[in-house]
Amino acid sequence: MKRNGNEGVVHFRAAGPGWQSRINEVLAKHVRSGSK
Repeated sequence: MKRNGNEGVVHFRAAGPGWQSRINEVLAKHVRSGSK
């Protein structure tokens, strides 16, 4: 698993309220796509 610090979280948090839902959606799409 590759770790890049927290810049992804910072990006989503900067977008404001609802950032956790948005990041969960992105992660779910990634898992469904079978990406590694």
